[in-house]
Amino acid sequence: MSFDVTQPTDTTKIRNLGTVIRPNWAAIEQADSSFEPYAINYLDRTAAAIVPVTPANIATSYIQFCKQDVSGNTEMFVEDVSGNVTQMTQGTPTNSQNGSTFLPGVAATGCILFAWNRQSVANGGMVTVSALTTIYNVTVTIEDASGAPTERVYIKSKAGNKFVITTASGNAAVIYWQAIGV
Repeated sequence: MSFDVTQPTDTTKIRNLGTVIRPNWAAIEQADSSFEPYAINYLDRTAAAIVPVTPANIATSYIQFCKQDVSGNTEMFVEDVSGNVTQMTQGTPTNSQNGSTFLPGVAATGCILFAWNRQSVANGGMVTVSALTTIYNVTVTIEDASGAPTERVYIKSKAGNKFVITTASGNAAVIYWQAIGV
């Protein structure tokens, strides 16, 4: 069955609409490749925990769709013409000094998270951070209590889901860190 853009016509009688329109709805539901919509309803169709639904790709179109993760949170995905799926959203981003956000990526290989924080450190102190499951990269900056950025800060160690920041400071300081990982 294929989608028929000529139906219904301006002269189609109301009593005949069901038989004229029903085949088009069937074509849409069966992901007929001749149907290339201009707009898509992004409402969840099926929870990923029940049946992980990824629509069949359409050779000439990108498909944007939503489904739920195992916790019932809605996530948005894009599927390209070759069937490669990119995850566009995950969780709720934080809009504050301390937080994290999701960076879109290939769903099959794990998506990237970006986390950040601002925190005080005692005179010559160390801070251990467990921000992500696996940390790929960390950036740290420091501001001392007087506001003059003359103090030293460095990453003492980084392994798995933790990193340790050390300050070589004569004063208490405020550090800012950003981490990328999964």
